[in-house]
Amino acid sequence: MAEALRGAGDVLRREIALFCQEMADNLRRLIVGLATMAGAEVFAVVGSEALTALIVGAAFLVIGVVLAFSARSRFSVDGLLPTRTGRQLRQDAVVIKEHVDA
Repeated sequence: MAEALRGAGDVLRREIALFCQEMADNLRRLIVGLATMAGAEVFAVVGSEALTALIVGAAFLVIGVVLAFSARSRFSVDGLLPTRTGRQLRQDAVVIKEHVDA
């Protein structure tokens, strides 16, 4: 009898845990759905000129920042120095020195 009661208690605890997990999942799904609906409403109200300007302005700001950082990396002082010419002049100097010494 005690064994049956313990088994029933274990089954009841597992059922309660399953119920709590299921309710938490359902609540999480409801919250995500509400947040998605709120986001959809924001974009549906594009009739608002201020909101439209904000969305477009934010997109252009992101594009501008990306382009600025890309351009900044290309305008380094090291990139303007003629490295191949310097390397070639050094090689030519070595060859000329070898011919003069020979």
